[in-house]
Amino acid sequence: MTANVATKLPEIKHTKMLINGKVIIQGQLRSIELLYSKTFEVVNPNTKQKVADLPGATEDDATAAVAAAKAAFPEWSNLGPEVRGSYRTYIGHLHPQPPGNSSLNTPGFVGMTMRQPYGVETIIIPLPGALIAGNTVVLKSSEKAPLGVARVAELIHQAGFPPGVLNVISGHGTPSGSVLAHHMEVRIISYTGSTATGKLIQQAAAKSNLKMVNLEQGKKTGKLALGGGHIEGTDGFFVQPTVFLDQPEDARVIKEEIVGPVANDTEFGLYAPVFTREISKAMRVAKALESGSVGVNCSSTSNDLDLHFGGFKHPGQGRRGIPYIIDHFLEQKAVFIKVDEV
Repeated sequence: MTANVATKLPEIKHTKMLINGKVIIQGQLRSIELLYSKTFEVVNPNTKQKVADLPGATEDDATAAVAAAKAAFPEWSNLGPEVRGSYRTYIGHLHPQPPGNSSLNTPGFVGMTMRQPYGVETIIIPLPGALIAGNTVVLKSSEKAPLGVARVAELIHQAGFPPGVLNVISGHGTPSGSVLAHHMEVRIISYTGSTATGKLIQQAAAKSNLKMVNLEQGKKTGKLALGGGHIEGTDGFFVQPTVFLDQPEDARVIKEEIVGPVANDTEFGLYAPVFTREISKAMRVAKALESGSVGVNCSSTSNDLDLHFGGFKHPGQGRRGIPYIIDHFLEQKAVFIKVDEV
């Protein structure tokens, strides 16, 4: 069975990074100049066989990507959202930039709020909202799953994005990720991944320029199947209610991430599904769960585009989802205008 699965994998001839609108293939820049990048192997977790070599961004690569994004920011941010959104064929559905607010509550003055893009943003890995808000982006892929992002780099190049607006690099947390997190020209960073790395990113943000940080991190709550219903079959990935006996408070099973039947007595509260036929019981349990998102009789709330997604406690800060994510990528500015009394 393993061999059959392996033979179905497509051959990957090369993978790419994208810096300042130029595609880097196996360390070589498709232009007159050359940019050398180290490579690292990507393996198929099903077979442990090598799938491809990916360029590992060096400190110089990461710095070049930030410089390209900074140079592209003034022109990109001044475009209207409808122009920036015209590239959405290649980066998914994007929500229009929300307007600001106005106020006439103070006699003799008109007050208004404006939402403006930050500037250069580092993304690891959620993307579209940052671009449509008018930021320029350095997107770093995970070294464990970089191939999809490498394909995105190809599509961005083919789509004719303005050079420097979206730069794609691959590699490990050190050096490239660390360079981006500490970089003084990066104004905001969004990260999805482990809690340990999220803490390092926050430390780097604090030690550099106090850049804004948005984190989506680990989870611990598994699916809860309440009694009274009939489960079709017993061969699925069900976990019997489990009690851990005589474990110290600092035990890994208590403190670290387990996607299993552990609720509330943990620092991880990203998402928790509940299955029951009784809506009153579902509401009571949903309220009691210390989780940022709760699904009732479903495994994910991500299909509801009107809702946010984000966690309680260690899983992170901020909320994602179409109505919420754009605000994260925009700074608010208050404008107070004195006018003549009428």
